[in-house]
Amino acid sequence: MEIRLGDILIKKSLITRDQLRDVLMLQQGGDEKLGLKRGEKLGKVLLAKGHIAPMELVRILCEQKGNIDFLLIGNYLVEPMLVASITEKVAERFNILPLVSMDKDTIIVAANRVIPADEHDEMENNIRKKIEVVIVDDKNLSDNIKQCYTMFNKRGMSGVRIGEILVRDKYLSYEDLEAALQESAKTQRMLGKILIEKGKVNEKDFFQMLSMQRKVPLVSAYDILPILDKSLVKSISKAFSLHNLVVPYLKEGSKIYTVTAEPVVDLDEFRKAMKCKEVDIKLATYSDIEMILRTIYADTEVQVIEERDVKEEELKDVPIEDELAPIKAEDIGTLTKKFQKISSNLLWEGIKMRASDIHIENYEKNTAVRFRIDGTLYDIKHLQINRNNAGGIINVLKVQSNLDISERRRPQGGRFRKKTTDGGIYDFRVQSQPTLHGENLVLRILNQTSSFFTLDELGFSSDVKAKYEKLIRNPSGLILITGPTGSGKTTTLYSTLSILSKGLNKKIVTIEDPVEYSLERVQQSQVKDDIGYTFAQAVRAFLREDPDIMLIGEIRDHETAIEAMRASQTGHLVFSTLHTNNTIESVQRLIDLDINPSTLASELLLIISQRLAKKICNDCKKEYRPSKELLDTFYPCGVPSGFVFYKGAGCKDCGFTGHRGRIAIMEFWFIDTESKRLIIEKADFNEMLTSSLKRGMIPMIKDALMKVEAGIIPLDEIPNIVPYFQIMNWKDEQARFVAEKKEVISI
Repeated sequence: MEIRLGDILIKKSLITRDQLRDVLMLQQGGDEKLGLKRGEKLGKVLLAKGHIAPMELVRILCEQKGNIDFLLIGNYLVEPMLVASITEKVAERFNILPLVSMDKDTIIVAANRVIPADEHDEMENNIRKKIEVVIVDDKNLSDNIKQCYTMFNKRGMSGVRIGEILVRDKYLSYEDLEAALQESAKTQRMLGKILIEKGKVNEKDFFQMLSMQRKVPLVSAYDILPILDKSLVKSISKAFSLHNLVVPYLKEGSKIYTVTAEPVVDLDEFRKAMKCKEVDIKLATYSDIEMILRTIYADTEVQVIEERDVKEEELKDVPIEDELAPIKAEDIGTLTKKFQKISSNLLWEGIKMRASDIHIENYEKNTAVRFRIDGTLYDIKHLQINRNNAGGIINVLKVQSNLDISERRRPQGGRFRKKTTDGGIYDFRVQSQPTLHGENLVLRILNQTSSFFTLDELGFSSDVKAKYEKLIRNPSGLILITGPTGSGKTTTLYSTLSILSKGLNKKIVTIEDPVEYSLERVQQSQVKDDIGYTFAQAVRAFLREDPDIMLIGEIRDHETAIEAMRASQTGHLVFSTLHTNNTIESVQRLIDLDINPSTLASELLLIISQRLAKKICNDCKKEYRPSKELLDTFYPCGVPSGFVFYKGAGCKDCGFTGHRGRIAIMEFWFIDTESKRLIIEKADFNEMLTSSLKRGMIPMIKDALMKVEAGIIPLDEIPNIVPYFQIMNWKDEQARFVAEKKEVISI
């Protein structure tokens, strides 16, 4: 659907909304003084009011119509094919300069005078097109007309070349274009390949402009791979595909759908080989075509990662101040440039695909690359690494992490930092692990420039959020967040501290292992076990600083638990985490660490247990019907009337997974007077749980079902995140209500 002219102008800040409103009113009513009739075109009204320059308007109109086939000659946008269709005699006779075509029947010309109606009709009869005239203030227009036709007689009347477009739109300098054209003529290599390899033009920008120029849709590897017919590809010569960077991916009758990086490739041989009458062509970048070919021909040196060199300005090293051992020069010398390129592209792909972890895994016959995206591990087949190259790639990453590359017998941990062109800072936490078939490497990616989630984005319901925000203003007490590794505990704590740090009257300190993100106005420190700087020792030191709020990364042992209680008792608000499955178990864990139940009951304010669930992708969200087994488990009394279930179908935006991003599924146990009594009495698990549920505790299963009802997560995600016993308890509870003929619990 065509975007409205006014919307484009506002988006580009060329006019304001107030100006657009005035112009639209003027368009409806007309204005005799300005020579405007009712219903005049918006562009004419904008020019009459002086809100936009003539050539600026022509450029925007071209953009609106998707026409980029014009050259910048002086201040004029001129379309070569239009100049070819209007003779120089006609242009000189009427003193008009052909500009651009708006469609097959309408053209725009420039004139430096108002054209009378009869002369306008004569022009249209001569040119046989509908003509829109743009009045320009140019006394030398006739000279410009002569210059235009002189230049085009020398140049020829072909369409605008891609190099000319790149220079015109300031993606490239004229000097760089000339140098690349000379190299292309000498080497017979494509201009785009030369410009991209030399870093003169960004690959994405080049192909977007090429797509517009050729009027061929631009797609990515992620559009093609899910529908790729490998048998169809292998029915033509591998050499032909590799040489021409062309891949047939789908066949419908006598029509072959093809993706290529070279839209001018001669397809006569291709048609004969495929025995087809019609070829549908899509455009893809060199990297995407090579990614597809790498997936098809896993045994062929397509060299996707090796050839695409991430430029220094794309991913820069950022120093991290730390006491790390230096690396010997002779060790670095053993690492080849090839391995450095592969490792850089591996990191870049991880960032682009929103991965939280990169896994490089060595097996007997191959090396696998896997990315964890939204909590799920995916084999990244287009990033296959040759088994012989795996050691070199791992060494490059170990050197960057300041790890000992000669040590392969024991695990090591390190980190490094990179910066992208858009200003993003990424920490890579690296862990090496010796295995039967060589070293494996896991890199955790932490985006240091992303903003923290709000409580709404984390998954807090409105009523719980209001209660939580009041509770975290408490002057003292203990708030615990529990859950397994990777359940988002740190994210919840950081989001909470970012709220509390906005006040200037609080001192906030943390001790973490490790420090994952830097927080404004928060004093953060990291555990260093090798020198005896533990959680407990840090807390004792913090107490001498008189902080208001304290974060203890994890309560692991009796000593840390005691210090956390002591800090809370002496007037500090303490946040910490435990690795337990639910809120009630956390009390038993602390009692097992020899914490007095009375002390625990007096200090506890809240325990949150959480997991992370994959969110449905909004771009491909669709209705679906879950399996009968799932419905019987979660809705044994029947699905509520009118209730609709949703899931993601899979699209380009989500990488065809159907999900994008995650949200916390939470269980909140606010410690009230009755809960304190039960803790002091060391009540058993079932008694505490039953009592808490009766007084309004929201179990994790109920929070998950509320998010299903809101269309945020799919129903089949619940068994992946909610503990099994909670699901069974929920099913039994629902069944009891049916048996007793009571009203079904509303979710």
